[in-house]
Amino acid sequence: MNKILQIGQVELDKETYPRLVVDWVTSARYYNALRSGAVFPPIVVAQIDKKYYLVDGMHRLKAHQGNKETHIQCEVLKGLDKKQIFLEAVKRNITHGRQFSTQEVTGICITLDNWKMSQEEISEIVRIPALEIKPFVAKRMTRTMQGTEDIPLKASVKNLAGIIVEKLDQKSLTGSTQVRLIDSLCVLIKEDWIDKGNETILKKLNKLYQLLEPYKIVKVVRIKKK
Repeated sequence: MNKILQIGQVELDKETYPRLVVDWVTSARYYNALRSGAVFPPIVVAQIDKKYYLVDGMHRLKAHQGNKETHIQCEVLKGLDKKQIFLEAVKRNITHGRQFSTQEVTGICITLDNWKMSQEEISEIVRIPALEIKPFVAKRMTRTMQGTEDIPLKASVKNLAGIIVEKLDQKSLTGSTQVRLIDSLCVLIKEDWIDKGNETILKKLNKLYQLLEPYKIVKVVRIKKK
């Protein structure tokens, strides 16, 4: 059933929605598309009593918010409890849209394991071989405890570029990919979406500023022929 809801009625609940953070670059793309007249499919929500929990479409929702819209078209699911909503959200988001980050996949695996689901059942949902799930989670948990998983470079590059691959190397960073990466960074800076309260990010921006020194471009002035 489709229904138009007030954007404020749609709830992002960590118990029912697996994404940890908004990819603002994706939201910016959707926002610009909306302003150009694009029409997106309805977001998906699940209704429990009078509450509507987001199932699929976080970046579409944020794009509509950014466009100062007050209502959004929704596909409404009924008859699901919170666990079923979470599972539905994982299944819908793992096959399309922005790829889950390693942290998000780790959180999903831990949640499903806490629900006493078998490794085979979890494997079918997260698309990781059953025998690799525990090593995958253990590796990410170790990195998190050691403080090395906060801003993983490869994951950041992968999310910004929209590349659905497990590993990146220099060969994969083609000209078009580099343009997308740089363009994404420009969007973050231009739209003032940089987390200025994050000391690590500020240090990396200062480092980036230094690294850009050799790439200073001299403005080319075209002289008109007389």
